[in-house]
Amino acid sequence: MSEIRKTIERVACDLHTDDNAATADPLFCVFQKQRVYGVSSDYTDDFVWVIPDGEGTEADLEEAAHLEKIGREAAEALGWRRVGYKEFDAFVTACLTRAGAEACIARDGHNLRQPFVYVTSLYRNEEMISVRKHLMTLKPVPPPPPKYAPNTCNRHDDCAAADEKAQAKGCLFAVHCRDEDCEDCFGQ
Repeated sequence: MSEIRKTIERVACDLHTDDNAATADPLFCVFQKQRVYGVSSDYTDDFVWVIPDGEGTEADLEEAAHLEKIGREAAEALGWRRVGYKEFDAFVTACLTRAGAEACIARDGHNLRQPFVYVTSLYRNEEMISVRKHLMTLKPVPPPPPKYAPNTCNRHDDCAAADEKAQAKGCLFAVHCRDEDCEDCFGQ
């Protein structure tokens, strides 16, 4: 089966099971926080200490407290400058499912500043609503069952109950041990 087909089947399945966040025809958008520096004190109450080196080096909380303590003139003599900023939400990408948006953050979140998922509606966007509805007409294909469904192991009397607890915490399975010579389980 082609990767494209697998992706479409996964999306179709997710569309049937996704929490739509009480939104008709939801679109799951990934945003990140961005800052614009150099804003006048007439337009912001937010300030940071930066070194105007082209890299955007910003003082951490401890450095900023020290710079505030020594005063503006002394801080500027050390190369620091106090500037105002405005923070805003910048669009990164849009996904048809929450899983797709969360996967984008998991894959590329290290390049993003405070990424988050925002759910909006495709209201009056007939093209995207039609694509979404078409995908929902496809028979949802649930993910394949795990290759090995544990029943008993050295660590649990009831592996199914242990798996349910692990899944409630966001894991696929609990940690199971089937090694007959396991020192952790048998104390050898």
